[in-house]
Amino acid sequence: MNYPELFHNNGYVYLENFLDKSVCQQYVDEMNKLINQGKSKKDPQSPLSEALGHTALFDSLLEQLTPQMETATGKKLFPTYSYARLYKPGDDLKIHRDRPACEISATITLGFEGNPWSIWMGYDENKINCKSIPMKVGDAVVYKGQEMWHWREKYVEGQWQAQVFIHYVDAKGPNAEWKYDKRECLEHHKTSNFESKGNFFVVQKSAITSEACKKLIHQFESNMDKSEDATLVGNQVDKTVRDTKKIQLPLNKSIAATMAGIGLFANRQIWNFDITHANQSEFLRYDYQGHFSPHIDSLLQEKDYNSKDIEKMRKLTCILILNDDFEGGKLFLQYGQQKLYPSQEPGDVIIFPSFLLHGVEPITSGIRRSIVTWLVGPYWK
Repeated sequence: MNYPELFHNNGYVYLENFLDKSVCQQYVDEMNKLINQGKSKKDPQSPLSEALGHTALFDSLLEQLTPQMETATGKKLFPTYSYARLYKPGDDLKIHRDRPACEISATITLGFEGNPWSIWMGYDENKINCKSIPMKVGDAVVYKGQEMWHWREKYVEGQWQAQVFIHYVDAKGPNAEWKYDKRECLEHHKTSNFESKGNFFVVQKSAITSEACKKLIHQFESNMDKSEDATLVGNQVDKTVRDTKKIQLPLNKSIAATMAGIGLFANRQIWNFDITHANQSEFLRYDYQGHFSPHIDSLLQEKDYNSKDIEKMRKLTCILILNDDFEGGKLFLQYGQQKLYPSQEPGDVIIFPSFLLHGVEPITSGIRRSIVTWLVGPYWK
């Protein structure tokens, strides 16, 4: 299905399973915490409900979902701001169009108690020939915020519904000045535990919560029957070089999409490589004596230099540490005779150029679990 074409022609596109349901539940939990802490406010568009604007929680999601939004719209985008709302019974969303910072937007259903509650989309302020779109948990509607009239009728379908709205502008369009909603940076950039070692590597500390790491481990461990031996260049298995099990992950949702967003943020801060997308993500399990000898990730086979794979050169390697209850198994980057050891606590995401020599030392006790995602782009010029 050609989503950019649908978006261009209809003014919106409906995307099922845009966010993994387990991820949605985590955001509902965190949203309720913020509301209980008194961080929410009321707004005139939905006066009975609780709203959260410019929060680090949802600005982080806004940035992480930028690659998926660009894929859905076929445009290079700048994130502007996020907004979340916990709707209450009897409330509605008044018909409106959005301001310039919301040139391209998405509304994502995070959760609800009851039945699906439709959002309406159309070009007519009088609600003629408009479309009702019932949304399940994890579904998104990506739309042209300044052009499409959108609203919700009175909420009688359930007890509550959680929505997050993420807003962008065309990076090459007339509203590009609204990047970050004309703020100096997104909210989570202000509180980011971002550590760097020159141009060698950066670590996004506690990028993923410890509870989320535990859930990911449980999710993948229950599917280890679908795992396979991790391979080297050319899909060769050589356990003297690389001894680990892997599960291939979908790129367009859940943790792989989150890691791509984190990697792209790091790239903008440090390297500014020409990166187009993430092309591979894997859950990795290292059992006793599991290891990965020193290697680089950006190798191409000779045949690739004359193929379309030349456009898929690995440029950044992003590794999420899921647990630390093991011995050995440390990730290292080789600098001459020296080994550099980034912070490796559960929830840390380590990002480094894929052409750097690196490896994982043998496990001496326990099991090491991590997730790797590679960001790629055209061959180096």
